[in-house]
Amino acid sequence: MALIKCKECGKELSDKAKICPNCGYRERKPITKKTILTFGVIALIVALFGVILCFVGSKVQEKKEYKEYNELYSKTKQMMYDDGQKCQEYCKNMPLDSGYSTHDYMVNFADESKILWDNYEVIKDNMKKLKEIPDSSYQEPYNQLESLFNGYDKLMELTAYAGDGYEEECENYSNSFNKTYKLLSGEE
Repeated sequence: MALIKCKECGKELSDKAKICPNCGYRERKPITKKTILTFGVIALIVALFGVILCFVGSKVQEKKEYKEYNELYSKTKQMMYDDGQKCQEYCKNMPLDSGYSTHDYMVNFADESKILWDNYEVIKDNMKKLKEIPDSSYQEPYNQLESLFNGYDKLMELTAYAGDGYEEECENYSNSFNKTYKLLSGEE
């Protein structure tokens, strides 16, 4: 064991000592090329792993958004179809020529009518959300759904009033709505 002088305080200490017992000075080892290369490789691996995680995370998020969009699209389409069918029944059964007044008919079906109008508000909100399409491949299906909504909207209007030409309007809007739904569903 050889004695050396501390670079900080100048006192003698063993060449095996890692810290000067007098002042606490610690000799720092020089940084080698091997150390720099090792840390560089580790940093590169960590950075690459981070990039991969970000990419995978964005793909997972994108898949989730597509799934949510598709579910909302399907739910909205089905709600429109179901309620459109109820509107058509409502229109067909509207007593226009009998002694039974339109007002009485509407009062008797007030609960059902309220449900239809509540659903209408939900469907309108869904259409606003669906307008924000995830990518251009969704534009055409959205346009078709919007066309179905326009027909549905007209049928909903017919549940609120009955006037001149009511039966003809019901027939025209019902036919248009059903045709649009079949096209949208691939049935035609």
